[in-house]
Order: sequence, then C-alpha cells, then structure tokens
Amino acid sequence: MKLWIKENLNELLIVTLIFSIGFLLGLFGLEKANFKVFDEAYFITQAQNYLKKEEFFDGHPPLAKLFFALLLKISGWPERENYFLPRILFLIFSSFLGVLGFILIKEVSNNLNWATIVGILLNTETSLLFFRKFLLLEIVWINFSLLCLIFLFKNKKLLFFIFWALAISVKWFSIIFVILFFIYFLKNFEIKEVIFGLILIILIYYLFFEIHFGFFIKEHGFKFLTLSFKKILEENLKMFFSHSVPTEFCSPLASFVLGWPFGIRNINATFEIFPNILVWIFSFLYILKVVFETFKKKIVFPNEIYLFTAGYLFYFFNLILIESLRPGYLYYYFGALIFGIFILSYFTQKKPYLLILFILFSLIILPKVSDAEIFGVEKSIFELLLKYMNYGEILFRNLGIILGFGWF
Repeated sequence: MKLWIKENLNELLIVTLIFSIGFLLGLFGLEKANFKVFDEAYFITQAQNYLKKEEFFDGHPPLAKLFFALLLKISGWPERENYFLPRILFLIFSSFLGVLGFILIKEVSNNLNWATIVGILLNTETSLLFFRKFLLLEIVWINFSLLCLIFLFKNKKLLFFIFWALAISVKWFSIIFVILFFIYFLKNFEIKEVIFGLILIILIYYLFFEIHFGFFIKEHGFKFLTLSFKKILEENLKMFFSHSVPTEFCSPLASFVLGWPFGIRNINATFEIFPNILVWIFSFLYILKVVFETFKKKIVFPNEIYLFTAGYLFYFFNLILIESLRPGYLYYYFGALIFGIFILSYFTQKKPYLLILFILFSLIILPKVSDAEIFGVEKSIFELLLKYMNYGEILFRNLGIILGFGWF
C-alpha cells in the first residue's frame, strides 16, 4: 500500500486538488439558499414523498430521488428540515465530477497534463457548478456515466454494465451518452456477455422501480409483485410518451438547441444557471477544428480525440431530434459539453493561458451562480453578458422558427 501511494503520489495530490477546488467553489453562497432552488421544487418534494409514503409520478426513473431521500433522512428530515446538510453531502458526491473526468482521460491517454486540465475545467465551469450545488439530476447521471466509461476503457465489463444501469436509472440521457462507445468496443465482448449485460441493466433498472413502489404499495408477496409490475409498465410508457410526443407548449426557460454550443441562454433563478461561455464556445470551436482537419487529412489526432468528437456529434444530433419534438433546456447540452471539455482540454495543453482565462472567467461568473458579490465590478460584466444572451436568444429563436421547430 505504501509503495502504491509513493508511486502514485503526484496523481493523488492532483485528484485531491481537483476535488478540493470543486468542493470549495460549491460551498460558496450555499448557506444563503434556505429554500428549494430551481427544480429542487420537484426533486426535494419527491424525495420528501418517499419519507411521507405519498405516491407521485415523475418523468424520470427513480434512482436520483431515492438518493436524495436518503440524504434528507440522514440530515434529519422530516423532523428537522434543513437544506444545508443534504446539499453538503451531495456536494461531496458531485465534486467527484472533475475527479472522474481526470481518471477517464488518464486511463485512455496516460497523459497527466490533459487529465488535470479536464478535471479542473469540469469542477470550475459555472453551469455545471450550479448543478453540483443543489439536489438536481444532471450530475448524478453524468457521474455514473463517466464511471461506466472508465470501466469500459478498463475492460471491466460487469462494472461497466452495472454503472450504466445506475446512470439510466437516473435519466435516459445516459443511453445516448454511452451507447456509441459501447458499440465501438463491442469487438471486445462475446455475444453471451452482451446478452448478460443487457439483461443485468434491465434487472437493475427494474429493481429501482420496485424499491420506488415499495414505499407506496401496501400489499405483500405475489400481489405486490403483480401490482408493481403493472405500475412499472404504465409509468415507463407514460415517461416515454411524455418525452417523445410532439408538443406546441413552450416554456419561458426553454431555448433553441443550435444556440447551446454558444452558451445561449442562461436560466434565470435565484441562483442563476449561467454558463462559462468561453469554455462552451471554445469547446465547440475545437470540435469544429477536429472535424475540418479530419476531412482535410492534414493533421492526425490521437484516436481518443476522434472518439470523443464522435461522442459529441452523436449526442448533439440526438438533442436536435429531441428538440424537434418538444422544448429543450440549456442543461440538456451537458452530455455534449463533457465531450467538448475533453477536446478543449487536449488543445489547452499547448496554450496554458487559455486555462487561466477560463478559470478567471468562472470566478467572475461565480457570484451569479452563488447569489453574491465578490469584486464589485462583475455587475458591468454581467450587463454585457446578458446583452449577449438576449441578442443570441433572439437570433436562435428566429432560426428555430425558420427551421420549423413547432414548439416555438
């Protein structure tokens, strides 16, 4: 053990630094939010429903809400309702986002500099930071998805299937985040391993719904299994149609998918979902660079760059399909953003000033996502950023109308 620590001391120090940065940034302003922030209005309420044994329907699988219910229970709910402690516990979990990104890139490339930049950017980007601070779904499914990719690259097939099942049991977005990589590595799987793995995913997914309905169905034994099976089928069909049937409804918080690579637009809440637009835009520009250079055949990139670029393009294409049916929100883009940050970090190795610029910009935006002021000069910067958001929103909404996206 001592020998392993000695051999990996540099990496352990970097991982500790990445986690600490993520945790400390997440703490900032957290004590002010003595109320439900943004979609916590749904998810904390639903977690409370488990504690009260009051049945509910949500448009997503139940694992994250079960996790949140556990955090509430540990924190003394419902007898003593406080928001700070469950968020601190969640922040410990969510601060591993950068650590998992570091581990994944280190595994696929053995490049310590690239992995370090990925970890830092994932734990400092401001819109991801918002979702790391509060009890929301996005970081839960992303963390589980990154874990399953780590085990896929390590060829740990059982753990890959288990963590993919956990990710899907939080949000179906994990399917389009992971499936291209699964198809790419299918050559490493035997047919019986694939069949076993897919059955395992279905069973784990089904198990969490059984646990979900176990809080509400009073019957026991075979009667419980029969009734819960019926409810699971009904609920999943309802979830599927709620996400796939075209709608004319337009939420005021929705924005057009083609504007998301440019960070358009922020979502206004008490603690604002405000992206680090430099990270978002540069990520997109470097994705385009890889695509154009690939077609020109003048530069050859490492294989993992092509793989992550394909992951980005596949995920983003599916977002376009989703938004052709129904309104979408900026945070839908997070899966693509993760791949974009992987690509951006690769090129940032040779331009370290970019990393400094990205971190400084995150610090400037930090008050916006933390409902606080630090420097006093950020108000004028925010005014410029809001003009960028507003004009960009007008541009891309009109583009959506021209392209025939019906929900506009």
